[in-house]
Amino acid sequence: METFRAAHTFTITSILTYSSFAILEIDAGLKPAKCCKSFFFIFLSIRNLKSRLYDFYNTEYRKNYDENRKSQIGTGDRSERIRTYNFPQGRVSDHRINLTLYRLTEIMNGDLDSLVVPVIEEHQADMLAQLASEN
Repeated sequence: METFRAAHTFTITSILTYSSFAILEIDAGLKPAKCCKSFFFIFLSIRNLKSRLYDFYNTEYRKNYDENRKSQIGTGDRSERIRTYNFPQGRVSDHRINLTLYRLTEIMNGDLDSLVVPVIEEHQADMLAQLASEN
């Protein structure tokens, strides 16, 4: 909050007092709200600034949230398949990491380690590569 002088005319001379103020938010880039020095107007300006700051930060949050969500959700096309189970050939293919295993009966019986471990290792390698590219 910043105070500044406002001119008030009383009778013949003008008197300068600290009777006005401006509230501004630099990070959000919001323009200052100027008001007279009255408790009611101070309350209104702070309420106005609070709602404008909420809108600013809420739109930023929603934008980041929507971008993140959009990057995680696919379009549902056939080309976005994750795994293919080919029963006549006894084959399981994981298309995310280009892994093909000829152990369909073992996987269907619950031995998922041969599928899950390579996916986890690939994910960890991607995370390390992303950290290396950021630094």
